[in-house]
Amino acid sequence: MRSIVMRFFLAPVGLFLLQTAVASAGGQTAIPADFLDEAKKLHAVEMDYFQKCLASDWPGIYDYHHPRFKENISLAEFKFFQGRVVYNYRQVESQHVSGLRVPSRDYIKNNPAKKDILGFPIPQKYQMFGDPLITPKSLTIDKIAISRDKRFAKVEGRVTGRQQLNPAIVRGHIEFPVDIPMVDFWEQVDGRWVITLLKDITHVSGNTRFYYIPNNNDGWKQMQFVEIDASLAAADER
Repeated sequence: MRSIVMRFFLAPVGLFLLQTAVASAGGQTAIPADFLDEAKKLHAVEMDYFQKCLASDWPGIYDYHHPRFKENISLAEFKFFQGRVVYNYRQVESQHVSGLRVPSRDYIKNNPAKKDILGFPIPQKYQMFGDPLITPKSLTIDKIAISRDKRFAKVEGRVTGRQQLNPAIVRGHIEFPVDIPMVDFWEQVDGRWVITLLKDITHVSGNTRFYYIPNNNDGWKQMQFVEIDASLAAADER
């Protein structure tokens, strides 16, 4: 992937237009039509992606990932790690994958499903969160932020569902509702929105999807975004 480090040298007028092209929950200022159109596309893409994640539609989820991700990670690897794998996981020292040693690609190819301690295959369910005892149910999108050149975007919202306490610890079935903030990072490649290249972040705890951040996060921090309230982007879907 091209470097995500981007610097914007904006003229004062251009910066003013960017800052005012923001939609808030209380109303809408002047949002350029092309940004609103992209926000509507992103809203539909995010909802479709989420539904595929709920259904563990492996080919569908995998297809939404960045071309460079798919160059490095096969569908078999993606499924083996239940979707929680980054494009360069074999090159990094610290990894959030099961086991003390990363299995070879040949092993994964010949053993597509991981097994429990008794040797039985573990169901290949897409794991949206670090805690496998969280069952996501629905997604609410709050805000869509699109970079000024319309190449990058952030979709922010909340995932609601149920969380079960570990039965090995509490000695019973105890679960409760959860409302978890989330953010997905997108890049437009050849006219199509795909999940950008991500890298692991090891110092973040909790059950959020901030577990992964964009490759070269500093580049994303330097970008200027047009923020659009999701209610506007979803208007055509109701």
